[in-house]
Amino acid sequence: MKSFLIILCSVVLTGCNPIAANKKTLPNWKIQLNEGKASFRGLCAVSNNVVWASGNFGTFARSIDGGKNWHVSKVPGAESIDFRDIQAFDENTAIVFGIESPAKFYRTTDGGKNWSLVYFNDNNDLFFSAACFRNKKDGIALSDPVGDRFFIVTTNDSGQTWKELPMDNSPKAVKGEGIFAASGSNIAMPSENKIIFVTGCTAARVFIYSDNGKQWSFVNAPLESGNESNGIFSIAMKNEREGIIVGGDYKKFDDTKTNAAVTTDGGKNWKLIENNKPSGFRESVIYKPKTNIAITVGPTGSDISYDDGKNWKRFSSDGFHAAAFSPDGKSCWAAGTKGQIATLSSLIK
Repeated sequence: MKSFLIILCSVVLTGCNPIAANKKTLPNWKIQLNEGKASFRGLCAVSNNVVWASGNFGTFARSIDGGKNWHVSKVPGAESIDFRDIQAFDENTAIVFGIESPAKFYRTTDGGKNWSLVYFNDNNDLFFSAACFRNKKDGIALSDPVGDRFFIVTTNDSGQTWKELPMDNSPKAVKGEGIFAASGSNIAMPSENKIIFVTGCTAARVFIYSDNGKQWSFVNAPLESGNESNGIFSIAMKNEREGIIVGGDYKKFDDTKTNAAVTTDGGKNWKLIENNKPSGFRESVIYKPKTNIAITVGPTGSDISYDDGKNWKRFSSDGFHAAAFSPDGKSCWAAGTKGQIATLSSLIK
């Protein structure tokens, strides 16, 4: 949402004291990069060594040695663009997604030395919030509604070309409903036949597309909505059935009223977390692959769950916008304001 962009770009993230550790050893963040200017919201961990990030002022960052060294630069000619998401496939190939009109996606195949414009649309209503790839070929990018329907583009050639979904095939939005461009994580593709995305503002809903049904359906989520600043900000799916949503109100960083819920039936029903919640407004949630462990981050700190999001414990007061595990779960990164990127200093078990 555009109002979310304006307010949070100027926020300096602070936090509170961490909750005391339980029997499990809690991790900590170790800052690897403090670039100082860009606000990073896009983050993609290709492996334990290869990590990409993207942010405002046309900025991208890349490490090929697990974050020991970072190359930070800007996409030429895109210095005014805010890249709220990035999708990477290896140490050379990545796509950055600009949010506001004219919408521009750029792709590199040489580690960021050169970038090609692969999508352009100057519709004034466009506001791309996130992208997601099911595999190295098939991906989707999602915008706020154009008219009364969400705007969706897809690719099946690793982002070299993009096709706009006919508006009649796109799900309808209610008046004032939108998608928060917080961390590039409000879309999930948990299987070959399923796409899920989440919304906020006037409605906090979970939209589900199934190839078997050939249509979109939706459910109302138990996270509070009703104004431009609250709703669902991120979704993580462990598999086709188990998942977590997080959010809250970006104007009330410490509010924990309704900031997390879980599903065990593929998103058809969501159970609100009412005890041992994340410790504030949260922008990104991620699963450690093939485990019950999840991490969520936001402006006031980070929380961890060892039981698929049913109970959370604060482990850091460091504030970040986005987080990502490597595919094997052995490494984890977070990115945020002041050009900061951090990695977990201890292994989560």
